[in-house]
Amino acid sequence: MFSIFWAGVIFGSKRERAAQASVRLASSKAEHQVQFASEDRDRNPPKRVERSDKAPQKRKSVDAILAEFSGLRERLTGRELEQAQFTLIDEAKSSLRGEDALRFLEELMAHGSDNAVVYGIQMCAMDILLGDLPKGLELILAKEANPDNLKLARAAGYGVSSWGQYDVGKLLQGYPDSKLRDAIVAGYLQSRARSGNISAEDVRKFWTLVEQGLARNKDVYSTLAEAGKDTDFAGILAKATQLDEGQRAETSRAVVAGWSQENPAACAVFLKGQIGQLAGGDNQPAKELVQQVELLVTNWVPNNSRQAAEWVSSLPAGEFYDAGAGRLSMKLMSRNPEEGLAYASSISDPGLKRSALELSRDWASRMNDANLLEKVNGLLSTLPEGGEEAE
Repeated sequence: MFSIFWAGVIFGSKRERAAQASVRLASSKAEHQVQFASEDRDRNPPKRVERSDKAPQKRKSVDAILAEFSGLRERLTGRELEQAQFTLIDEAKSSLRGEDALRFLEELMAHGSDNAVVYGIQMCAMDILLGDLPKGLELILAKEANPDNLKLARAAGYGVSSWGQYDVGKLLQGYPDSKLRDAIVAGYLQSRARSGNISAEDVRKFWTLVEQGLARNKDVYSTLAEAGKDTDFAGILAKATQLDEGQRAETSRAVVAGWSQENPAACAVFLKGQIGQLAGGDNQPAKELVQQVELLVTNWVPNNSRQAAEWVSSLPAGEFYDAGAGRLSMKLMSRNPEEGLAYASSISDPGLKRSALELSRDWASRMNDANLLEKVNGLLSTLPEGGEEAE
């Protein structure tokens, strides 16, 4: 089944895929620099104003809260406005339910600061569901599938998860396929997965949702990948092949990301099996598999660089080896620069080799390693600007 899928997906010539791999490796330069940067960035998010009074607050009507919200925009600006919006969100949470909560949230999404919108979605999603869960879901599913409403739907899925007696599949079964419905399911599954209480029975229920067509976006599969060591990652990848082409690559990467962190050795066995099935075939290998090799190596090196290096060395010569060796070179530079350089120089594709060597040169310059820099420059001198090796 897997061999048919991978062999059947054609993504351009080998030269094109090598060029894409070179771009991905070059784009990792920023990651390479951040990994060893010493400076801390200022991430000073606005803080909510804490209420000093502990007495119960009288509930306000939605009209009163909306009027106050409008007045804030007329009187305040900047951080003062944002902090006041946070405080008003807390008041709305204690006062509004159902349609009233949705009215306030819609006004907030239209005129609130980005941080206030994120906080408001988290707080108001539960308020929309309280009292009448099916009605609350109906209100959310009637909205336009824009980014803010998709976040709201995901937050609603978290809310559904908090009531253990509800079956999200039954709640949503009467609604047509939509991004909002998928977002609710994704939030529900993510809440369950991150609770740390995922069981085999939970996973079977999740597969039922997938088979019912209620969970068909990449977040659902990546959530299953978060479920832990008992997850059937190969099975998830098999299900992911049912997605449309636009989501399949992202989904496969999300699953391999989870698998390569949970059990990289098992993931490596699986990917090498896929590579073996493609060897000698008439069809060109799919670019997803090349990218998955890169992702596996990236996640494996911090845990066991020796096993990762041995696995890359066992790959057949060509684009899969080059993809692994390029990532291995980048990740090893801070641990063993000489070994990292050796893998960079072993890449057969000239363009990808140049990218890997240029990253090695950047590292040698940053570390003031004159000996390593001389070796890198010597290797680069064998490659003309066009990327082909010198005769």
